[in-house]
Amino acid sequence: MAAPADFRAVMDIGTNSVRLLVASVDGGRIVALRRELVTARLGQGMGKTILPEAAERTLAALRKFRRSIQDTVGLERAEIRLVGTQFLREADNALEFRERVAQTLGWELEILPGPQEAWLSYIGATNSLSLSGGAGAGAADGVGAGAADGAGAANGAGGEAGDAGGSADGAGAADGARAGAANGAGSGAGAGAVWAVLDIGGGSTEIMLPDKDGKLAGASVPIGALRLYQQPMTSDEIQAYLGEQWRDIPFPEAFSLVGVAGTCTTLGAVHLGMTRYDAERLSGMEMSRVQIEAIQNRILPMTPARRLEVPGMTPGREDIIPYGVGLLLEIMCFLRRDRIVIQDADLLQGLILRDLGLVRDFSIQQHREAGV
Repeated sequence: MAAPADFRAVMDIGTNSVRLLVASVDGGRIVALRRELVTARLGQGMGKTILPEAAERTLAALRKFRRSIQDTVGLERAEIRLVGTQFLREADNALEFRERVAQTLGWELEILPGPQEAWLSYIGATNSLSLSGGAGAGAADGVGAGAADGAGAANGAGGEAGDAGGSADGAGAADGARAGAANGAGSGAGAGAVWAVLDIGGGSTEIMLPDKDGKLAGASVPIGALRLYQQPMTSDEIQAYLGEQWRDIPFPEAFSLVGVAGTCTTLGAVHLGMTRYDAERLSGMEMSRVQIEAIQNRILPMTPARRLEVPGMTPGREDIIPYGVGLLLEIMCFLRRDRIVIQDADLLQGLILRDLGLVRDFSIQQHREAGV
């Protein structure tokens, strides 16, 4: 008789959205059973304090996720993990919010340090790329790829900062994450391909890649789509900021840029015209800088309401997406990359791999976690 499946429910409280992945780990393979996303916007206002209404929206999302876990596999059968990222790292009432989560739901909220968040995204993405053969990732860009003009679109389009809410469910798609394949240090298929995993979030951006000795180097910096929406920066300011914060990262001449999470997966979904999110179809696809610029030029003049009508647009991201895409273009300019590989697997899959003990201990040779 086959061993019973190991069920995992992992949740991530981000600055803009809250995500759930319910998965089975059976025979060493992570298979998504349910995905949900709610735009709770915990970082509303991007001040130093979690606002009461933002806290209530986030708790409501977690209660919804609790019901979803119960409906999918049963609370008693799932190993549950809840983590928080940038805004919970900087909010002065983060510990109070963590206590409310424990009292309301009985869950422990782990607030991830920035480098740990970058590492989890890295192992989640690269493990999946390794198993899929690194679709598109083997063709690393060289530094001779030609720098883009400064992508001033990071200042984005207008629209009021709303409390937009939305959810997206997905079920049955395998994440392609073979437990045990990731080692957290740039391994994988692709004949020596070097992958730099980039996560543009609402409040921060993480990047991580192996150096020439296979040791990981990365950074978590407080710049993201929601933060730029609330506190815009010019192209010159972003380029100078990246130059300061990423100066110690040993970027090689040739590497492939891999984009995960909200900005990059939404961009890929829009490019493919998805009417229903399809993780398998999205993962491993490549986008050129020209294609990204075309989408930015298309959505930038639109109102947030009009952007919601664009196939692939994630509800709750319609106001901040030009800022996230603009930041991506700035990063591609800074790194002199002409292409990016989109990957669905990220922090959530990385959490499962970590908790199963199937990746090497977190170890980074160099990192910078900037103050806010």
